[in-house]
Amino acid sequence: MVTFSSFIIALPMIITMVILLLTIRPIEVYIFTLKSNLSLREKVFLSYIALKGLDPTILAIAVTVLVEGTAFIIPLVFGTIVFLTIIQSSIIWLLFIRKAHQV
Repeated sequence: MVTFSSFIIALPMIITMVILLLTIRPIEVYIFTLKSNLSLREKVFLSYIALKGLDPTILAIAVTVLVEGTAFIIPLVFGTIVFLTIIQSSIIWLLFIRKAHQV
């Protein structure tokens, strides 16, 4: 059973981890594409399609460790990752097909 007080105690650490996870991906893409001739739009797209499964998994494991009774979060996160990966893959293929027909 998750109690509100146990969640509130861990809330500052959870918020810090969320902020770090949301800022690490764009910084990572910026650093790795620094010497490339990609436009900003292409870098943002690359940041969007980059592997994202590790970030929420780390956060889910941290929440499960920090807050008692939150073991249900890990299957929920993995299900969400699989679902969003399917959606993003479909979007990428549609964009690829559209771009290929323009050429």
